This record gives sequence, structure tokens and C-alpha cells, in this order.
Amino acid sequence: MKAVLTVRGMGMLPVIHKVADSVSCASYSQGEVNLTMPTIKRPSPSNDFGLRKPRDFAGYWAPVFDQRDHYWKARHELEAAEVLQRFLVRAGESIEGLLSVAPQAPPDIVLTTDRGNRIGIEITEIFSGLTLELITRSGIPRSDAPYTCVNWTAPMLADTICRRIAQKDQKLSSAKTLCDEYRLAITTDETMIVPSVARDAIAMCRPSSARVRRAYLILNYHPETDATVYPDQCLVLEIPLT
Repeated sequence: MKAVLTVRGMGMLPVIHKVADSVSCASYSQGEVNLTMPTIKRPSPSNDFGLRKPRDFAGYWAPVFDQRDHYWKARHELEAAEVLQRFLVRAGESIEGLLSVAPQAPPDIVLTTDRGNRIGIEITEIFSGLTLELITRSGIPRSDAPYTCVNWTAPMLADTICRRIAQKDQKLSSAKTLCDEYRLAITTDETMIVPSVARDAIAMCRPSSARVRRAYLILNYHPETDATVYPDQCLVLEIPLT
């Protein structure tokens, strides 16, 4: 049995993985591309604890959702906000205080500083939905999934960052939890979004915003990241806004 995955209007989006088959390395050009792949049965979404398994690639920031409530999603968002707060405090910003899940989103997290200010932090993640489709539909072994990745370039990432900021800025225009200011944390564990690509992308984009006062791109943990600057050894880069 074969399945056909149709991709429309993706632009140039190379996908690379180490499995030696007909879709091990393909570039999807603007327009429509049909990929013939073996049909596989989707695995059960739950394990013995009633929790959905995290995705097999770019999973550092991915929450494991509890099907009964949103505890695990909130835990993921809170951890991302903690990484950001620790970095900013280390950088000299006086935002020590209590992080808590917002009673109503957006934003996702509220930081109540020791000075009494309320900073709303919206959390979002960049990962490739196309890669997820390839893993799900192509029969790539779970052991190979971590090596499956989009070959991100700086222009691709810059465009994604700008669009994501615009989306979240619009969302925060109707914030349900009122704060003194709003910030956006964009996390990613995409293999090919390395520090050099991230820095080049940020240099290329100058997104505008009405509600988001400050925005950041946060990469996953790396042991070579300077812990004296980044306490969690996750690179945090501020995105200039206009």
C-alpha cells in the first residue's frame, strides 16, 4: 500500500534524514509536489499513564499532553518562561518574581515581579509540521526520527519569526489576562537552527508589533553554551521590534 502526501505552496523547503529511501532527501518547490510513501498505521497516542507521547524529533520544548487536563502543556510553557527569566536576571534586568500560569490565555504565563509589575509572557514554538508529516506517513523508524529535519536557512527562519510575531501580536490584542506589558518567547529545538543561523535570521528581520513589547528566540540546551551568560545553557537572542 502507498500513500501520497501532497505539499502545496511551501516554497523551497529541503528535508533531510539519514534513511536511504526514495524520500531520504527531497526539496519541495513552490507549487504542488506529490510524494509516494508507504502507508503505516499510526501508533497509539497514549502510553500506560494516559499521556500522549512527545513527538520523536525536535522534542526539547515539546510538552507531553495529559489527555485529561492541560497540566503538561502549562508545565512546558512555565519551564520556557523560567529559562527566559533566569537569563534576563543574569543579564541585569530586575525582574525577579513569581511566574505563574495565567488564569486565562493569552498570555500563557504571568510574571509578577517583586516590584509589583505584571509581565505577560506568551510562549510559542517553531518546528516543522512538514517534517512531522513525513515521519508519520513515510514509515521512518522511531530511532531515525531525531535525525529527520528541515534544512533551515536564515531567510526561512527570519520569515517564520516575523510571521509568528505578527500572529501572536494579533492574539494579544484581545488578551484575557491584563498585564503591564507583554513579551513573546519563541522556542525551538530544530536541528538545523544553529546559533549562526539564528543570529543571521534575527539580523534580517525587523518585525513590528503593537502589543508585544519584547520578543526572544530561545534555542535548546547545548553543553557548549556559556553558562555564565545563559544559566540554563539555552541560547537566548532578543529580536528587535519596531
